[in-house]
Amino acid sequence: MFALTIDYEIAGDGKGSFYDDMIYPTDRLLNLLEKYNFKATFFIEVEEIIALKRNRLNGLYKNVVQQLHEIHASGHEFGLHIHPQFSDAQYTEKGWSLDLS
Repeated sequence: MFALTIDYEIAGDGKGSFYDDMIYPTDRLLNLLEKYNFKATFFIEVEEIIALKRNRLNGLYKNVVQQLHEIHASGHEFGLHIHPQFSDAQYTEKGWSLDLS
């Protein structure tokens, strides 16, 4: 038996791009999984997604949620993955401000 698991997140330190590090690679991966009729489990970093909404990054939040719907509709499974440093994360022009303690 073989299980493929994917962490659906940007880096735990808040660096990176939701589009370049998460959304676009997941689109490519979903195409490959469909081509080979293979299912995966996506571990969703829920605190990051909540932080997008809380910080009013509405366009990005909408794109992430839309992709999650596509993942589910394709028959993949979800698992829970949490980085607590995003629970009070604030987004500024310099990027994410996280409590890494």
